[in-house]
Amino acid sequence: MKKRFLSLIPFFFLMLISPVYAETDVNLLALHEALGERLGVGTFAGGLIASAILLMMGILPVALINRSRKGGGGPIAELFLGLTILGVCVAITWFPIWIFVLLCFLTALMFSDKITGIIGQ
Repeated sequence: MKKRFLSLIPFFFLMLISPVYAETDVNLLALHEALGERLGVGTFAGGLIASAILLMMGILPVALINRSRKGGGGPIAELFLGLTILGVCVAITWFPIWIFVLLCFLTALMFSDKITGIIGQ
């Protein structure tokens, strides 16, 4: 029951996007502005919310599939997919590039011990 409910979460995120364009044509490049306006927050916060929606729609199913396998699996698939989705969000100006660079540095810092262990062998 729990796995079925968690697999429906990305569709709940889609339900948040649909009221934004209830009356107008869909313009994905201006989605963050329309979302911020409808929620009563600024364009910056609207971009972060739109990026988070897209990120969760991509990562959550992969994370659930990866965790349900025997052995659990590591976070590599989620990290790769997440950085790719955030890169797309940077390209369409939903997500600020300085936060993306900071997240890339933090990700590299997380795996630096493993990388130096592999190189040192």
